[in-house]
Amino acid sequence: MGSFICKQPNGKYCRFSTVVDTLTHINMTEDEYIEYCVSRAVKDAIREAKDVLANYVRPFDEVKKYFVPNNNTVAEFNELLKEMGDTEQLDPNKYGEDKEEQLPEMTEEQM
Repeated sequence: MGSFICKQPNGKYCRFSTVVDTLTHINMTEDEYIEYCVSRAVKDAIREAKDVLANYVRPFDEVKKYFVPNNNTVAEFNELLKEMGDTEQLDPNKYGEDKEEQLPEMTEEQM
C-alpha cells in the first residue's frame, strides 16, 4: 500500500507511511495535501522524463520508417523534416502521392 491519508480529530489531515511505519506528515490542510501530491507528481514526471531521455531515445531514422501519410501529406512531412534539420526527404512516389491530391468532384445528387 505504501501510505494512507487520515482525517485527524482536529479536522486536518495526516499521512501514515507503511514503509517506515509512522506518520510522515501531520496537520495538513486540504491545500497542503494537494500541494504535496502535485509536488510528488512533478518529481515523478521529471524522474520519468530523465529516464526516457537517458535510456529510451530511438534513432531519428525511425521517424521516417514509421511515417504513414494519414495526418500529413508526404510534402507536409518533408517540410517538418527540413525544419528539424534533416536533409533526406521522403519520396512521395513511394507512398502513391501525386504532387497535389485531387478530391473527386461531387455530383448534384451527392450535394
